[in-house]
Amino acid sequence: MQKKKLGLLVFACFAGLNVLFGQELNCNVTVVTDQLTTTDKRIYDNMREEITDFMRTTKWTEDEFLPFEKIECNLYISITERVSSDKFKGTIQVQSVRPVFESSYNSTIFNFLDKDFTFEYVEFQPIQYSPGSFTTNLSSVLSFYAYMIIGLDYDTYSKSGGTKYLQKAQDIVNQAQGKDYLGWESNSTKKNNRYWLSAQYLSSSFQPLRECMYSYHRLGMDKMSKTKEAARKVISESLLLLKDVNREEQNSFWLQLFFTAKRDEIIKIYSDAAPAEISDLKALVNELDASNSSKYSDKLK
Repeated sequence: MQKKKLGLLVFACFAGLNVLFGQELNCNVTVVTDQLTTTDKRIYDNMREEITDFMRTTKWTEDEFLPFEKIECNLYISITERVSSDKFKGTIQVQSVRPVFESSYNSTIFNFLDKDFTFEYVEFQPIQYSPGSFTTNLSSVLSFYAYMIIGLDYDTYSKSGGTKYLQKAQDIVNQAQGKDYLGWESNSTKKNNRYWLSAQYLSSSFQPLRECMYSYHRLGMDKMSKTKEAARKVISESLLLLKDVNREEQNSFWLQLFFTAKRDEIIKIYSDAAPAEISDLKALVNELDASNSSKYSDKLK
């Protein structure tokens, strides 16, 4: 298995235990309808249950996951309009975390609000994913994010370890072209939709970001409990890799996503750092996360 929650495997080795393997995602789904004037509560409760079941029971990889190895993630779906009896419009926020070795802390890996979410949902009709073909937009969006979550998670455990699953996400993007649903189009000038999520992250220009994801988490965060100063040095070196990404595309979508996920965590990591380290960090974020530089300055003295 490519990705393991390192250090936890000992639990699977207990003699005489019949270990039950599960699917990859421990996905929690929330469906909110506050913006609708009238709601049929039943249909939205069923929608939440069926989406949860789809995310949790679909077999997304060839690997076997023990219960404590499942990837923790959240989908927060806000329905803003019921266009017709079975067509809905809204947003979907996708979040995922991964545990830090020898701690109770979960580090945020991905946090993205997708504002282009229009889909059909027929109550009690199973949501189905068919690799290699476009079935429904709901299935495609959910499957896309499942593979993005898994691919990004694997990238934090081994160098470019999530490539196979990130490519599956990109396959879904390709299958969705020309289907007349927003969020998949390559001609988006803002470069902040599902197409660009996949295309940029897999491009050679963004390889330093993937290297950062691995070294920041596996060689930095996972070592914090034992060698804090050395681990922080690795994290500093990891963040420097992002300068190469910024040179390719200043203030890129993915850099914004990285710092959205990591900003508060980085501030906490450097809260007791030496003045020289803090100074270097501030100089770096002035370049890479400029619109939020005051947050670092205010909290790191």
